Amino acid sequence: MLLDKIRERADRVRHWWLARGYRLPGGYRRIYHYHIRKTAGTSVNFMFYGLRGEKPYDVHQRMVDSRGRYTVSGGLIFNAWRPDLAQRGHYFYASSHAPAYNLALPTDTFTLTCFRDPQKRLISFYKMLAAYRRDNVQHPVMGQYGHHLQGGFASFVRTLPAERINDLTAMFSPTLDPDEAFERVAACSCILFVEDLEAGVAELAHTLDLPLQFRHSRRSRYEFTEGTDEALSILQDRQAPDRELYARVKAAYG
Repeated sequence: MLLDKIRERADRVRHWWLARGYRLPGGYRRIYHYHIRKTAGTSVNFMFYGLRGEKPYDVHQRMVDSRGRYTVSGGLIFNAWRPDLAQRGHYFYASSHAPAYNLALPTDTFTLTCFRDPQKRLISFYKMLAAYRRDNVQHPVMGQYGHHLQGGFASFVRTLPAERINDLTAMFSPTLDPDEAFERVAACSCILFVEDLEAGVAELAHTLDLPLQFRHSRRSRYEFTEGTDEALSILQDRQAPDRELYARVKAAYG
């Protein structure tokens, strides 16, 4: 325990020292990704993880295996799932599912997020969980939401918590208020859309002057055949906040 604390303290000093040298166009010093589930966020993360020539999965796996959920690749500090570290600012790129309204990032942080058609996003979330169940994948998300799979897709959209049904809005508003969420989305430095991701990444690469190359990192192999009219009608009703927010963001920034 004491040795772990000493190592973590040494890492903090090292990260502070490395991060002092990071410079991005526009006066930014680091990049943070508000990662909304099933919006190609893992693929977005991986294109940054590969900036120094390593295989992105290797960088990702080091963070998974690391006690502190961080790693260094070619002098670039990455951390994930650690909003506390993200707020300290000693990194090149970080991401998490933590709600934006709970974070106080340094002002010279370039922030990005990725949006997706709400219905397609939710179906993709269902497919991911269903594939995990089929393949007996022991992922933490299964402990949180796997039990909602019982009864199929119609039951899933009835019982899933509102904040997971409306993940776009929940990232930016604790009360699922589209107006509040839109204000926070508008404060992001970059908004990507899954429906036009390659063009968005090309523009992002130009803005940050980084050789970003997008590749899909995860594709579900679960065949979805459960989108009945009843289930989709329930989903449409429950996704009113996300549908409103998505339409407004797409009109303003798409």
